Amino acid sequence: MDRSVFSAFIPSLEARTAEEAIKELCSCCAASDRDAAAEAVLRREKEGSTAIGNGVAIPHARTDSVEEADGVIGVSREGIHVGGEAVHLFILILIPSHPSSDHVLLLADIAKVLSDPKHRQAVEAAADLEEAAGVFGL
Repeated sequence: MDRSVFSAFIPSLEARTAEEAIKELCSCCAASDRDAAAEAVLRREKEGSTAIGNGVAIPHARTDSVEEADGVIGVSREGIHVGGEAVHLFILILIPSHPSSDHVLLLADIAKVLSDPKHRQAVEAAADLEEAAGVFGL
C-alpha cells in the first residue's frame, strides 16, 4: 500500500450512525466533491454492509471525485451499529471511476492487516495519521 492512499485520520468520530460516520469520513477526504463521494459510498452501502467483522468496516465506492484511491481512517470510541455489529474502526476508501481492479487488492490488503487484533488495537490507539497509516506497513 502506498502512504498516499490515506489522506486523513479521525481519532474520535463524533458520528452515532453509519450514515453520519460515512459523511464525517468524507468531510476529511481528498475528493474534489465530498458530497458526491459520500453519496456514492452511501449508495454502495445500501447494496450490502461493508462491516467485515471484529469491529471493522471498510465503506468504499467508485467516484468521479477522486483521480486516485483515497482513504480516511476513523475510530469510533463508542462503536456504531453497522450490519448487525458494533464497529469501532472505519477505513473509508474512495476509488476512481475509471476501470481498474487495483481497488480489490487494496481492500484485500487492508482487510488482511486488520484481521490481526494487535493491528486493530494499534490503529485505534494511534495519535495521528502517520502512526495509523504505519500499521499498514507504510
